[in-house]
Amino acid sequence: MHGASYPAPRPGLLEILICPACGAERPAYRPASDADGPRLVCRRCRRSYGFAHGIPLLYHNDATWAAKQREAEGWVAMWTALGMYEQQIPVNVDVPFGSTIEPWITIERMFRGALFQMDLRGGERVLDLGAGEGWAAQHFAARGAEVVAIDVVPDPGFGLARAWRRMELTRTRFDLVVGDNERLPFAAQSFDIVFASTALHPHDHLDKLFASAYRVLRPGGRLI
Repeated sequence: MHGASYPAPRPGLLEILICPACGAERPAYRPASDADGPRLVCRRCRRSYGFAHGIPLLYHNDATWAAKQREAEGWVAMWTALGMYEQQIPVNVDVPFGSTIEPWITIERMFRGALFQMDLRGGERVLDLGAGEGWAAQHFAARGAEVVAIDVVPDPGFGLARAWRRMELTRTRFDLVVGDNERLPFAAQSFDIVFASTALHPHDHLDKLFASAYRVLRPGGRLI
């Protein structure tokens, strides 16, 4: 689907983005034209970043990203091999609540604890790392938080682009970004909370991931 079919990035997201290559803040948004889809263009190094399924692809396409790209392709290959695309599984807006199968039973228990710790009152800015299809981001947005969901898989069947349908069904809105958790494309001190559920184990460099999360947290912010 052409990028123009999706909403433009919200101003609040554009204010906190940085170029993943040079670190310059607030890349310029260029809407879709007849010849090309929408782009984000770095004001300093002039690198240009495209969109997939309405989601900005904010990663520096180098050897470090190549490993993430292989992971993303591996997920899609697995879903295809399992025949999940043929099943056309509908979006379940209730997960993780009320599930009767693992791992969702355990995730629900842990997520309730996370929500208690987060104590969202509305207006907090939350980053959902390894967001998948945005199930956690949906619940944060429903509680009034300003949420950004980041993942390496933009796939519309079972990846981050599936969040558009989730937002439509729940009448929530949160921002979507494809990028590298170890080199988060956000300005320093942008978030009150960085959250992750079953998303840290694939990383080879947890030191870089935690340093990246710390950089984007505001003073007194929390990693959940």
